[in-house]
Amino acid sequence: MKQIMQWMNDLTIAVIEEDALRIGKLIESVPDFQDIETAQNALALIAHSIEIVERQKSETYAMMQKIKQTKAFLLAEEEAKNGFVI
Repeated sequence: MKQIMQWMNDLTIAVIEEDALRIGKLIESVPDFQDIETAQNALALIAHSIEIVERQKSETYAMMQKIKQTKAFLLAEEEAKNGFVI
């Protein structure tokens, strides 16, 4: 039971800190729960963890798109300076 409580505490901290890597590691090592209440609490934490990871994934994708746009703009500017028009 102590191991389960430590896992729950670790997952709670990872969720609060929005630490996707730690969340992933903890979810890979989900313990066997002895009672329904603890299992339900773990399920709620895991659901919240998934929301965090999905939001971070969306934010990362948006940032990558902005970087691609900036790169394309800078390349076009450089080519325009050098007399090459696309």
